Amino acid sequence: MGAILVKGYINLDKVKASGKIVTSKKGTKGLYIDCWVNDEEGNYGDNGGMYVSQTKEDREAGNTKDFMGNLTVTYVKDDFDATKAAVHKGKEEKATTGDDW
Repeated sequence: MGAILVKGYINLDKVKASGKIVTSKKGTKGLYIDCWVNDEEGNYGDNGGMYVSQTKEDREAGNTKDFMGNLTVTYVKDDFDATKAAVHKGKEEKATTGDDW
């Protein structure tokens, strides 16, 4: 089984409390983020980044994404194959409600 370790830094000053922090049924608070990893290094030695997750309504309204910080790939297990990575489809809208954690 392959694996990849990605580390990042979230700039808390950029976390906007404009309804993006959600509360779960258990009462915990969280912030959903979207992350990406590039196959080339960026200008700051990073390999990707994070944004605050957007709802379908946010995207359709053309709202801008809130950038959170950069990511760096720090370890890749020898047999990691990104083409075989699990992709979860159709969960995004449910996940933004905070009901599943």
